[in-house]
Amino acid sequence: DISQVYLNIADSYYEKKDHLNTITFYKKSIKLNATRSEVYENFLELQLIQNQPFNLELEKKYIELFQNRKETFIHYEMLKLFQNISTGKDAKMESWRQKYCDVELDWNFDELQSWVDRFENGEVKVRLKEALELFKEHNPK
Repeated sequence: DISQVYLNIADSYYEKKDHLNTITFYKKSIKLNATRSEVYENFLELQLIQNQPFNLELEKKYIELFQNRKETFIHYEMLKLFQNISTGKDAKMESWRQKYCDVELDWNFDELQSWVDRFENGEVKVRLKEALELFKEHNPK
């Protein structure tokens, strides 16, 4: 599957912090196979840690494809909560916790941890740290 090859290339660029090429290859992967949730999630995480707004077209397509799959949508809603906190918007953490109480959160938090660590000390950083701990400690019932 060539879309998997593009995803692997994108991930390699991601590790090298070559975000321009990362984005190029995520887009190529999505173009070839629009049903790979992890490509969207990786793309959205990259935008988040660069403090960029989510690509609206990509976000809309992800929601359309995956909103009824809790085991996938948990990732998007986690990233969206981080985005809301980082931009000073309301983050409904308890709603997230209740909605996903029975869903496993399988995620590598290294990039998000580094992103949170780069924030200046203040209320936003405190809220991001709290969210990060909630997500890291999330265990389904």
